[in-house]
Amino acid sequence: MVIGHNDKTSIRLKAALNFTKDLLTQKSILTSKYNAYLVSDILFLELDLYYKSSRIKRYNRHKRKVSTTVFSNIELNKFSNMYHFFKFNAMHIKIHNLNCEIDVQAILDLNGSMLPFKRLIYNKRENLYYDFLSCTCLLIKEKISIDAYLVVLCETFNYLHKKKQKYFFQMIEFLIDTILKSNIRIKGIKLNVSGRINGAQRANTSQIKIGSTPTNDYKNILSFTKKSSFTFYGIYGFKLWISYDYESKKI
Repeated sequence: MVIGHNDKTSIRLKAALNFTKDLLTQKSILTSKYNAYLVSDILFLELDLYYKSSRIKRYNRHKRKVSTTVFSNIELNKFSNMYHFFKFNAMHIKIHNLNCEIDVQAILDLNGSMLPFKRLIYNKRENLYYDFLSCTCLLIKEKISIDAYLVVLCETFNYLHKKKQKYFFQMIEFLIDTILKSNIRIKGIKLNVSGRINGAQRANTSQIKIGSTPTNDYKNILSFTKKSSFTFYGIYGFKLWISYDYESKKI
């Protein structure tokens, strides 16, 4: 969420946030939620971040703490120069580490039911598989945004062979059913994927929908996000809808 006083301030804030998200993405860090506002031309940033497993292994190798280390000195200089470019007098960044919210037992339970898909989809991709399990558990607890979750789904789809894309849709259907059973506040999930699915000559759209995702129901809150996936077989468009119960929605 961006809080600004006028149009020029909002443009500065959005540009600074886009730069921040791009820099974090290069560091293998997902930005889930963010708040940005200005007070006396001082920028305040509140970020909910998920550190990918490849990033955590890098920290462990250098014996650094994930909660305290985000940027190296060189990247901090780039960060500082960019914010001087936006003419902010100072900046304060508050980080909430979503990795601390992960329930290990929930990951083990989900892993037990996902083993058949692990062999088919995540062969030799242990880091991505762990990120997928972790983000799914965070989504069930409503701790991570659907924008960050869709990033993980697209990364899963990016490197799949066209003959294995059908297993991806089978996994998504099983996954949605698991999420709905685990969180009663989530009323329905719908995923649309457009492109040359399964190596088809022409692009088409495949839809997976379980539960209710109405667009004009005041009793539910409908969250929506979209993203493009760039693969060897072309560009695929992903659209994700999640419907939450209005009275019990947490985030």
